[in-house]
Amino acid sequence: MAFNLDFADKVVLVTGSSSGIGESTAILFARLGAKVVVHGRSASKVAEVALKCSQVSPKHYKPLEVIADVAIEAEVDRMMDQVIAHFNQLDVVVNNAGLGGGESNASLKEWDDFLNTNLRSCYQISLRAYDLLVKFKGVIINNSSICSLKPFNHSVSYCVAKAGLDMLTRSLAVLWGPKGIRVNAVNPGQIQTPIWENASGLSPEEREIMWRAVCEKTPVGRQGFPEDIAKAIAFLASSDSGFTTGIMMKIDGGFLDSPQLIYD
Repeated sequence: MAFNLDFADKVVLVTGSSSGIGESTAILFARLGAKVVVHGRSASKVAEVALKCSQVSPKHYKPLEVIADVAIEAEVDRMMDQVIAHFNQLDVVVNNAGLGGGESNASLKEWDDFLNTNLRSCYQISLRAYDLLVKFKGVIINNSSICSLKPFNHSVSYCVAKAGLDMLTRSLAVLWGPKGIRVNAVNPGQIQTPIWENASGLSPEEREIMWRAVCEKTPVGRQGFPEDIAKAIAFLASSDSGFTTGIMMKIDGGFLDSPQLIYD
């Protein structure tokens, strides 16, 4: 029995696809034949990813490029208006855009920023996509985190937002399943993306120490890469997972279940 990771002529929206997991996901969907919407806040980075997508697309589809801040309600509406007007079709929504990091004791502003970006925007996008997803029997994939499954002391606002995203995933799966919409989430562990270089505040030496520690505590012996998550997203969006909805797929190399997290 062969797998059917074929998205020929499907329309796929990947938010936050100008770098990291979102970039790898958009490129993979383009390689699998999809018409991709590349989204981000930087026009130059969005254009770079869009070019990569068109280069690997079997039919050299040119992605729709959308610049928007998903933390702002009006910009989300503008983004969805563009997608709907351009394609009048939507088969897959990947809610990937989000904020990382944060403080242990979050201010109310940080709390609002994280929940607006990592949770509220996902619900707003899903609501706006609903009619087309019903029409095309579509799929929503939410990019959550292992931080939704276990509290970490680095950011209460991040952990709470991702936990809320897991419950949103399960709730919409139950609510919209009878309409033909499947809703799932991926819960990545620590993935090597540009965020660790651009926003972590760590020096190169500190990052090297961090990744070495992560590898030592991960049963498979390495850190994760964006492609690891992109492949899981593509599977969950495919017809091969047609009986799968309302799940949180933990993709962390066994990190969260490592005995060292308990005893160290």
